[in-house]
Amino acid sequence: MAEINDILGTAPLTTDPVTVADKAGLGQDAFLRIFLAQLEHQDPFDPQDSSALAAQLAQFSQLEQSLQMTTELKGINSRLDELISSSSASGSALLDPLAMIGRQVEFAGNSLRVSGSESTEVMRIELERESELLGLVAQSPLGDFIGLSLPDGEGAAVTLIPGTYELHLVADGPRLKTPTGQELALELMALRQIEDGRFEPDSDAAPIQLRQGDIYQFTIAAIDRVGQQFEPRVTTTGTVDGVRIVDGRAVLLIADQDIDSSTVIRIR
Repeated sequence: MAEINDILGTAPLTTDPVTVADKAGLGQDAFLRIFLAQLEHQDPFDPQDSSALAAQLAQFSQLEQSLQMTTELKGINSRLDELISSSSASGSALLDPLAMIGRQVEFAGNSLRVSGSESTEVMRIELERESELLGLVAQSPLGDFIGLSLPDGEGAAVTLIPGTYELHLVADGPRLKTPTGQELALELMALRQIEDGRFEPDSDAAPIQLRQGDIYQFTIAAIDRVGQQFEPRVTTTGTVDGVRIVDGRAVLLIADQDIDSSTVIRIR
């Protein structure tokens, strides 16, 4: 069945002029050939009216300008699409990495550096529902495993309500700040990993010492009030120490780690 635009000889307003011209067989070359053929075969005793020739030349000029404008608009649209795609992928992708040096940023990550007594780096743990247990296992730069827990007798009295918990890993002892603002001291326990991937206390391990500047990788899990295990949302706040070029892209250097700027949630 013929398209209604073919029957009427009119293209819809949203149709690309280049496509219309090509489909109709009236591109620039075809238009010029028709025009030259008219001049070549006109009756010398009754030549074509000069005003008609001028009108045809004007039509040809308009067609050429329209095609050129369409090509330029296509290029602009392509560049706009690339810009929109990159900005929608991450709002932080357009930030200047160099301007972030020395700033504190919050990013998606599970590593934390041991700070001094005045901790500026913090790991935020988002509990989406009430929980009865929060499991924190840290791996040291040497590969040793450490468990962080509330002191005996204190754990049962603490209700892990939904909200954001802030973990401060400081040399004089880690602290956990609850959504209500209460600060709880955490105990450290040396662990060893057994065959099924679980951990058990390692009584043969040397005493644990947190050294300022060391970076620990965390595994975090929680168990809600009905016994279901889930993984909380975890982010880390750290200071941008510098910028490196990796695979042609600028990445942030935080606590000796390469952090993609697309993982940055906010600048503090």
